[in-house]
Amino acid sequence: MIRFIKYVLKKTGLPPLLKRLKSVFKKKQPSGYDFIFGDITNTCNLKCPHCYNNWDEPFLSQSVFMSKKHFKKIIPLIPLAANHDYHLSCAFEPLLHPEFTELVSMIPFSLQKNVLFTTNLTTKITDGVLQFLSQTNLRYINISVESFMPAIYESCRKNGNFNRFIDNLERLAFYFDKNPKSPPIRFITLASKLNASEIPSIIERCSVAFHASEHEVRNFYITANNRQWVASHALSATEWDEMEKELSNIPYKYRVYNPLKVSQLPNSSKKHKPRNLRIQSNGIVRIEYGDKNMSFNLDEIEDAYTFFKKELKKLN
Repeated sequence: MIRFIKYVLKKTGLPPLLKRLKSVFKKKQPSGYDFIFGDITNTCNLKCPHCYNNWDEPFLSQSVFMSKKHFKKIIPLIPLAANHDYHLSCAFEPLLHPEFTELVSMIPFSLQKNVLFTTNLTTKITDGVLQFLSQTNLRYINISVESFMPAIYESCRKNGNFNRFIDNLERLAFYFDKNPKSPPIRFITLASKLNASEIPSIIERCSVAFHASEHEVRNFYITANNRQWVASHALSATEWDEMEKELSNIPYKYRVYNPLKVSQLPNSSKKHKPRNLRIQSNGIVRIEYGDKNMSFNLDEIEDAYTFFKKELKKLN
């Protein structure tokens, strides 16, 4: 019977038609915000020379931790992130928030699978926090690592303590190993003249010893705050090519975002204008769309999901 139905469908030409209709329907659906950056802090324990933040900016001069009131309001925004790219934190260090575990626990378990965050993993982290993370349903956790050589690591991560980083990493791996359903661990390495030759071994160690699900090698985000340091430490085109050639011989999962190859960069299509939602720890939310930059205050919004979904439609 199944063969007969397939035969009839093939003769009528319905499958290609249905496929076309499906693709047309998909295109009409709002894709969501390309990225939602929901930073729960505005501070970091490190002051890395490659950091793009301007720490003299008034908003960054004093630590501000997102309140539970504001966090509760933004949880419904998680489904509005396209490709499940809801960043619980990106520009700062989320583990500095004194109520970090409580905030994550407020996110419904089913929605946690759309949430990720990036950490330098150099703060004072208790076993309880690491065990808690292993039991979450987060999409993945990004860990920044530029080197496994103490001097180079601490040069790249100003104020970072290499021994503390390794201790945190080993304990995190221990708890994640104990739970087969723990979130994937991803690593991010910023390539520079300081660590380019070490990157293949960094990827290998992260994969073998710390069970990396993926390793991302990329360039710096360049701003006026780090331009001078980047200019003297960035890889040349030849050095990028040499590093990629070396990496092609390793059997581990990685991806390279070479700044000199636009096609490798996320959302590199010229036709696509990213629609980003940036949530500050003080409750101010910005919509970034090309040259447009609109700001809103969560205290003045009753239903954040409905409000920002309407704003998203205006950008289509």
